[in-house]
Amino acid sequence: MVKGSLDLIQDDSSLGKDADRYPVTAIKYTNEEKKSGGGVENPTFEDPSNIEDGPHISKVVGEVEEEEREQWSHPIEFLLSCIAMSVGLGNVWRFPMTAYENGGGAFLIPYLIVLTFIGRPLYFMELALGQFSSYGSVKVWKVVPAVKGVGYGQMIATWSVVTYYCSIMGLTVFYFVMSFNKVLPWSVCDYSSWADDNCVDASSNFTFNNKSRSSSEQYFYNYVLKMADNIDDGIGVPDWRLSLCLLFSWAVLFFTLAKGVQSSGKVWYAAVTQSFFSLSVGFGAIINFASFNKFQHNVYRDAWIISLADTLTSLLAGFTIFAILGNLAHELDTDVKNVVRGGSGLAFISYPDALAKFTWTPQLFAVLFFLMLFTLGVGSAAGLTGNIITIICDQFPAIPKIYVTIVICISGFLLGLIYVTPGGQWILDLVDFFGGGFIIYVLIIVETVAINHIYSYSSFLRDLKFMMGVNLGIYWKFCWIFFIPVSLSAILVYSLVDFNLPTFASKAYPQVAYTCGWILAAVALGMVPVCFIHALYINDKSSLSNKLMSVFRPKDTWGPKRREDREKWEKLKVRHGEAQGTA
Repeated sequence: MVKGSLDLIQDDSSLGKDADRYPVTAIKYTNEEKKSGGGVENPTFEDPSNIEDGPHISKVVGEVEEEEREQWSHPIEFLLSCIAMSVGLGNVWRFPMTAYENGGGAFLIPYLIVLTFIGRPLYFMELALGQFSSYGSVKVWKVVPAVKGVGYGQMIATWSVVTYYCSIMGLTVFYFVMSFNKVLPWSVCDYSSWADDNCVDASSNFTFNNKSRSSSEQYFYNYVLKMADNIDDGIGVPDWRLSLCLLFSWAVLFFTLAKGVQSSGKVWYAAVTQSFFSLSVGFGAIINFASFNKFQHNVYRDAWIISLADTLTSLLAGFTIFAILGNLAHELDTDVKNVVRGGSGLAFISYPDALAKFTWTPQLFAVLFFLMLFTLGVGSAAGLTGNIITIICDQFPAIPKIYVTIVICISGFLLGLIYVTPGGQWILDLVDFFGGGFIIYVLIIVETVAINHIYSYSSFLRDLKFMMGVNLGIYWKFCWIFFIPVSLSAILVYSLVDFNLPTFASKAYPQVAYTCGWILAAVALGMVPVCFIHALYINDKSSLSNKLMSVFRPKDTWGPKRREDREKWEKLKVRHGEAQGTA
């Protein structure tokens, strides 16, 4: 953040609805000029020859040249924050679950292909958009005002994911606390409390029959979650133990955010959604993080580093869990698919089961492991929640950020109580399907088409070269222009044709649950047409045809935020014979 007093002398409210048409920059003036009124009565006008629609009005400010967006104090902070957001519970918890439900090891083939040709290019694209414009995930759509609803849709999807994500963090807190017991409670069957006759000690090495269930599995479902067999009669009331763990998670998140920034078709669909979830692509958080970068920061390098770290972490988690499941299947003399139920609890069964077999201080390794899981969760949740806070603060700058953060965290905690009920895991999987997958899938298609076909790939490539001095090869053009929109659209159509509503443990949800899921998806996706109509309505062009043309062109306020960068960029556009051309 630029230090120094910021005195806005010239009020642009007199420009009315034309105020946004003129790019606003800032000029310096001396204290003598300030005292004598210099620069106050007569605002300066830049040479208008480079601006098509009007004069370049400068706001006069105090001792600083211009107000800049808050920035990372060091580039390594940005890199580590992105890694913390991308390398999180999505790798350790969701990836093994998704792989387990979609063919196990065979899932790696579509996943790695998707990561190479869809995930990584999208990650770099969002990093570049945020850094170039210094805007969050809503205002960045000044580049194509017609689809600004994508930003709001992503905010709804992000909020849906964050509310249940923190409940997963709450589970890690619960296991962390229980790891301090003299004997790990999930390592032995407690027949007087939560275990049944099929329970076998996870810490033992006896030969079991195929009806046996590990104590770590029964502990998780029967003692920790107290999971309901169905939710036909409701989801129940929140468990007080998990509620406290959830509260602790949100409290840690608040203090982290308070300071701010310093089938084949089905398998491919699952691979794409896992890539989006793991890298946090399509949620707006990447754009938000990059918007705090210095203009010429090398996000091209960072995109490769982050995506590689994310991939290796996912693979490591997958190999670990399937090694555990394979060993357990061998002991039970059965197939892996019969060892444990899939779903969101997979990681909370397999990892504890392995920890229970440690012969030397298993408590120590359990404490360290669940502390690591919680730390991973905080990094991801902070990035996603921070994006929501940024959107609200950008829209309502008069509200102090600390108040917004408090309201968001309290609301997140209250909504998260749904997931710590006996039926909470049912709702988690439902929200993950509609809010964490389907919504993002559609919005990513719109986002990619808007940048590379409406704004145009050539314009985007020009901006990237101007910002970082890099020349991108055929790989990026192939991915952004053709492969991503075409492949995603094809997979989406196939998935809709062969569409099946989600189930939980092979059991269908009540109809009201499906209805709520569709409402969530409709509200998020509905932001796109609603905001398109709003963009048309507020546009000042006279005819409908001119309005339509205008909302598909960048606003005059689109571009680099700093004055020097913007002036160079404007000259570059003139040399390319381009004009901005929208209010």
